[in-house]
Amino acid sequence: MTDIEKLQIYRKSKEGKGYKKIAAELNIPVSRVTAYLQRHKEEPILHCECCGKEFMPLPGRITKRFCSDSCRKKAWRERKKKDPSFYMEFVCEECGRKFKAPKYKRARFCSKECFQENESRRWRIENGK
Repeated sequence: MTDIEKLQIYRKSKEGKGYKKIAAELNIPVSRVTAYLQRHKEEPILHCECCGKEFMPLPGRITKRFCSDSCRKKAWRERKKKDPSFYMEFVCEECGRKFKAPKYKRARFCSKECFQENESRRWRIENGK
């Protein structure tokens, strides 16, 4: 049984329709509808916090807030953008320019070029060249 069929069965049962009506409307056996509704009496339908899509959580799992990993990641990125305390101002060790980066990264350089310049200078010092 697909997730779409499960949602349809659940919605129709909440509308007050009987097993036979649900089975007839969805063109599936009455026994499948009966078995599903008896096994999943109070299965909630959740709404994704990101896109609003309806989804059903897997039984025995922690309550989900998002319908997919892509929605979860998108919500995380949006939350990061809105939170000013997420970013911190750093000073580049190579060029002295100020730049912003996530505070958990403890960034030392403003760009890849500054990092590479610092590494090459350090290598020359260590190897006496």
